Amino acid sequence: MKTISAIAILVLSCSTAAFAQYTNKSSVLDGSGTRASGGSYTNLSAAGQPGGIAVASGGSYVNQAGFLNTFCLKPGQLGVHGIPVEIDPDNDGDNLTDMQEITGSAFSPATPTDPNNPSSGNTGMSDLQASIAGVNPYDSNATLRIVAVTNASGQTYVAWRAHGNNERTYVVYSTTNAMQQYATVVFSNKVAGGSYPWYVTTNAVPDSPAGGAKFYTVTVSQ
Repeated sequence: MKTISAIAILVLSCSTAAFAQYTNKSSVLDGSGTRASGGSYTNLSAAGQPGGIAVASGGSYVNQAGFLNTFCLKPGQLGVHGIPVEIDPDNDGDNLTDMQEITGSAFSPATPTDPNNPSSGNTGMSDLQASIAGVNPYDSNATLRIVAVTNASGQTYVAWRAHGNNERTYVVYSTTNAMQQYATVVFSNKVAGGSYPWYVTTNAVPDSPAGGAKFYTVTVSQ
């Protein structure tokens, strides 16, 4: 289960273009491991055999089978892992593969993101976090965050930006000491509402004001 969280250090009423890059490492090994002869040439093909298969001779030329390996056109262009982007499956290190970012398959609806930028929309959430939260990676107004903590009729209400349509599970925790673990569960459930296709909505839950000043955090699970 994938989970991310948004933390609000709050005291009651306080609050706080897609790009594409394709990588192809495949090789064509036509007639792999076979001998071709005719005319003045004889060739024995190799299929990634480290020591070669054998020496092929005949006609006027001799061919020594060799080792087939991956090569990089731009070896100086490195991803965050320190290897060429052509052979790095996750150039920006955001734990979404380059193919997921190019195709947009990590989002619904499919939304391509930049495989070289961990936060394509510069929203403050990484592309992976936006995917888990189910939000538009290019919409800074839809990121998972607590938007308000207010008092009304003797209750404290915690409001956060959520993904509706009952597709994500949220847990709101509270604590009276921000230096300690958020152990008290205020809310744990899915959230309805929101408009297609991103179902962005603001959800609010009440919490007892007993115990004095409180701090809140909300997590979302996919």
